[in-house]
Amino acid sequence: MLINVSFLAVMFGLTSVLETLVSQAHGNGKFKKCGIYLNKAILMNLILLVPVTLLMLNAEKILILAG
Repeated sequence: MLINVSFLAVMFGLTSVLETLVSQAHGNGKFKKCGIYLNKAILMNLILLVPVTLLMLNAEKILILAG
């Protein structure tokens, strides 16, 4: 449950934004923008992956401290 809420929900949320932006750019014929949006989304996911991974590695300690 903790992994689902803290990791997958964040990543799926960011990726769902990509669907909207890429479909609009593709509809307008701006195919280069599609690639730019894809690369930015990959970079954002990687940047956010680091703190979430650190949180997951220390989840047991955090949950014990929380009671």
